[in-house]
Amino acid sequence: MNEKIIFDYIDMMAERTADKLMKKLSAVGNDTVTDSEWIDAKAAAKLIGVTPIYLRSIKSKFSYKKVGGSARGRVLFNRQELMDYYLNNK
Repeated sequence: MNEKIIFDYIDMMAERTADKLMKKLSAVGNDTVTDSEWIDAKAAAKLIGVTPIYLRSIKSKFSYKKVGGSARGRVLFNRQELMDYYLNNK
């Protein structure tokens, strides 16, 4: 194949991926964000396209922190790390 065609295809796919990610990020909304870096399990799962239950089962793959004193406290995930994971695994 022509090198220019290959590079044009790569650029097109990168733009599509970026557009898809931006749509997912805007769909998550700010109502579940505790600050700009950390999001709750529901928003994080929606961001990478899995269920919150599944995300909690694989949480050791990501940076996370637990908020709340009880065993049932909220788990928050690092937004940037999840975006990187999504971009590298889709």
